[in-house]
Amino acid sequence: MPSPQTHAPTPSPEQEAIEYYNDGVFSRDKADKYEAESATETEAAKKTNLLEKSKSAHESSIKKYTKAVALEANYTPAIEYRAEAYLGLDKLDEVKSAYMTLFSADRKRADELASAMQKYVERKQADPAGVDPAAIQDFGKWVAERKQLASQTSSLADPNAPSRW
Repeated sequence: MPSPQTHAPTPSPEQEAIEYYNDGVFSRDKADKYEAESATETEAAKKTNLLEKSKSAHESSIKKYTKAVALEANYTPAIEYRAEAYLGLDKLDEVKSAYMTLFSADRKRADELASAMQKYVERKQADPAGVDPAAIQDFGKWVAERKQLASQTSSLADPNAPSRW
């Protein structure tokens, strides 16, 4: 007599979003590894190859994060990491949009992204690597403005912060 087949329970949208998110983190980490290796590579052909691998891994992570957000629209970890992948691809308008979403939905994640944006600006000011220096300067100003606004409204985001009234 055949044994009854057991079926794994169907994952919830949140569980599926977490799986895509984790896959995206893996791809993002690979992209960061390739980018770090390229920074120390002296041979132009190897450096270019590593940067292409980094770009491909960033694009893969964006696809995973986008699927995670499609399944769970308010899954802010995926929104934040997808924005970091956009930084890796110099897609600054997408980064700005993600930051604004996070700022209203998850200030902790918005602050994490703000830190990544600041590091991006510092890195690109030292070596624009194909990005228009004026675009980097404009993005840097935008980041500085967001940082100032965040500091002015931080007590509004934290219900445990002492009241100024």
